[in-house]
Amino acid sequence: MKNSLLGKLGEELAGCFLIKKGYKIIEYNWRSEKLEIDIVAQRQNLTCLIEVKTRTDNIYGSAVDQLTKDKIKNLKRAAVRYSIKHKIPLKNINLEFIAIDILSKDKKANIKHFLDII
Repeated sequence: MKNSLLGKLGEELAGCFLIKKGYKIIEYNWRSEKLEIDIVAQRQNLTCLIEVKTRTDNIYGSAVDQLTKDKIKNLKRAAVRYSIKHKIPLKNINLEFIAIDILSKDKKANIKHFLDII
């Protein structure tokens, strides 16, 4: 499966997962220059900026392994930019991560959700 298709599938699975947990999806793939946030959602009084990583093999590690220091640094930069553009205080923004591994022959998705990655 091509990376762009896999990424879209992962974001759709993550969106459904979040909706079941009571989140309201605001938008997918918010961009500002080279920065991107996969999912913007609301949970209680928080605006949640969510990075999604999906893997169908673990040749380069699992989906959880893709949350690197550089990725967190870019998410923080994106959060600041989102905060300024939408006039939302940073204290009301939460950075989250969803790792999706689809490794088994039955193609069942294993979803791990990390609520606060800072």
